[in-house]
Amino acid sequence: MFEKSVDKNICSVYNEYTKRTNVLQRRIKYMKKIVIRNKFRFICFLLVSFTLISLIGVSIFNLGKVYGQDPADFETHFVAPGETVWSIAEQYNKDGDIRSLVYEIQKINNSSSCLYVGQQIKVPV
Repeated sequence: MFEKSVDKNICSVYNEYTKRTNVLQRRIKYMKKIVIRNKFRFICFLLVSFTLISLIGVSIFNLGKVYGQDPADFETHFVAPGETVWSIAEQYNKDGDIRSLVYEIQKINNSSSCLYVGQQIKVPV
């Protein structure tokens, strides 16, 4: 009626009458039960985990992409003696308003209105 077998350190007993073994019940006894004690904290944990995994996934797919202005939009200008940002802006001005071009030149080159002879600056075209 009962058969006993030892296989890979698991002792199992087969009951012919019920056609079951005791292996599953033994494994269930030793399995750790997950108990959610605080639903709010568990939901917050899931949301934070999902957000972090999403951010990591998006950043992995965008690693090779670089965003910025096209380098062809700039012209390199070497500062001559006596030139100022305003005089350079007058040379490259197309709109009629020099102030916006002066602002762009200073912003692109991360500099103030002080220029040095031989300095290489970028001018938007």
